[in-house]
Amino acid sequence: MAGETARVFERRRNRFIERLVSLVQSDDRLLALWLQGSLADGTADPLSDVDAYLAVRNDAFDSVYAERLALVGRVGRVLAFIEDQSLRMVNCLLDGPVKLDLFFVPAALASYSVRPAVRILVDKAGVAGQLRVGWTPEPAEVARTVQRTIRGTLQGAAWPLRMLERGQWTTLAMTELVLVNDFIVTLIMARLDPRHLFKNRFSIPRHLPPAERAMIESFGAEITAACATRDLVALQSLHLRILEAVYREGRAACAALAIPYPISDEAEEAIRRLYQEHWPRTVTTP
Repeated sequence: MAGETARVFERRRNRFIERLVSLVQSDDRLLALWLQGSLADGTADPLSDVDAYLAVRNDAFDSVYAERLALVGRVGRVLAFIEDQSLRMVNCLLDGPVKLDLFFVPAALASYSVRPAVRILVDKAGVAGQLRVGWTPEPAEVARTVQRTIRGTLQGAAWPLRMLERGQWTTLAMTELVLVNDFIVTLIMARLDPRHLFKNRFSIPRHLPPAERAMIESFGAEITAACATRDLVALQSLHLRILEAVYREGRAACAALAIPYPISDEAEEAIRRLYQEHWPRTVTTP
């Protein structure tokens, strides 16, 4: 059951969407509004952000895009924003809070991209009929992501030892959590549903099945506890278990994708020995 904060976020998000709909309906330069992301594909929760797309009349596109922040400001006070002009998008945090990723699309180009899912909110000119849905990632791109994750993780295997020897405890905690929440999660999701690999990295772990999510949460709790107490014995044991999870999930992902596992048995064993033989026995302080 959602907590009170989540319910507040959801109510304010829904009111914001209503105001956005009203804006589009009142501006004849704006032809359609639709949502993508979790609010379109059925995976949203009360805390999900708003991924919105505006189809703009072709002859008005430049003028609309030039006043993009003013348009957003008509439906909510912008607290902070960043832009990607190559994608014609603006990412905003609005008062409320509401998190908005807003994309501007010339109406003539609305059919150009294949989209995972859409939820039409306004359609004044038949734009919805032009939208193509059903996007799935290219198998070759998923394969590259998996192999790059495995190779990148293991080529950096000496870093935990370096950070411990240098007394970089905060950096160690961060990198261990990234290893679990980014890299292991990527390998799991590549096997279960590769579409999630191309979503916001912070949202991916919540889509894991219960057993896999419990494993990730357990690793996270152990990392923070062992780093807080600077327990080198616990950290060594934990890191070896994380390493085995990387091996296991990496092999499973490669098998599911029918691609070669990029690390040899000999290399795996050598990395195990690295941690068994060279893990520091005394605490280094900065």
